[in-house]
This record gives sequence, structure tokens and C-alpha cells, in this order.
Amino acid sequence: MPPVAQAPEVGTAWLLATAAMPALSLVQQWLAFWSAWHRGCAQAQRELLDLWIARFGGGVPLDG
Repeated sequence: MPPVAQAPEVGTAWLLATAAMPALSLVQQWLAFWSAWHRGCAQAQRELLDLWIARFGGGVPLDG
């Protein structure tokens, strides 16, 4: 009778790391989304500031 093939010994750390891969991928996707969102907001803020400066000359009217 031929010998039965045995699976190699797998450590717990490897199993945990493999099980955590989808979660890490989700975290990476969330960070990429948040970075893009932040860049977009920063760009919009710069554009609004440019419009403000063009309209009001850069000063902030304190008297309303």
C-alpha cells in the first residue's frame, strides 16, 4: 500500500495571517477611498479660496 501524502505542518500565525487577508484588503480599500476623498476636499477648498480672493481681494470682512 502506498504511503498517504501528509499535509505540511501549518503554524497558527500563518493561518491567522491568511484569514486576515480579506480584512486587510478591505482596510487598504478604505484607506485609498479616504485618501482620494481628502484630496478632493482639499482641492475644492483651494478652489473656493481662490474664488474668495478673486471676489473679495483676500480679506475676511469682519463687519459682515
